[in-house]
Amino acid sequence: MAVTQGTDWEPLFAGRTRAGVGEGIAGVLAFLGRPDVISFAGGFPDPETFPRERAAALLAEFAAAGEAGAFQYAPTRGLAGPLDALAGRIAALQGRRPGDDELLVTSGAIEALELVGMSFLDAGDTVVVEAPTYLGAIMAFRGFEVEVTAVPLDDEGVDVDELERLLGAGLRARSSCTPSPTTRTRRACRSRSSGARRSSSWRGGTGS
Repeated sequence: MAVTQGTDWEPLFAGRTRAGVGEGIAGVLAFLGRPDVISFAGGFPDPETFPRERAAALLAEFAAAGEAGAFQYAPTRGLAGPLDALAGRIAALQGRRPGDDELLVTSGAIEALELVGMSFLDAGDTVVVEAPTYLGAIMAFRGFEVEVTAVPLDDEGVDVDELERLLGAGLRARSSCTPSPTTRTRRACRSRSSGARRSSSWRGGTGS
């Protein structure tokens, strides 16, 4: 089509771009360009804590030693060294070391959430999230044209009584996203989602 002044671009975009995702993260990151503003919205670290000297020294060491791989694309799953370190930490904290095909390094939480969505979500599915929850999670899930249902929090995490009520009322959730579940929340959600599966109200759980 010819591009002319006043062209209406809206019809050219995919329907999922009109899913109410909004500017979300972009709006938060815009504060990075404001040196006069200290923003707590995005969890930005203090630049003074960045290990600039150590990072510069490491890059110089890599270049001097001919470590070209440090400047190259990495394998899809991540570099072997970080994968081994992460697997060791998981084994120490959880008592089980993940297998080689069970661990993947992502470029931040949003990439992980989008991979989960790409693998498990179909348009029209329902995802349960905490209220309030991570803005990036809402944006990632809505990009897959799903319904996002929020469950309020109590002092120990997700209000599992409210979650049970919603499931009993017919909520069919394909996935759940609880960024920081407590021990009580994990136990309760596991128990009650197990019961919900038996009543066909819960279609699998991919919650974090």
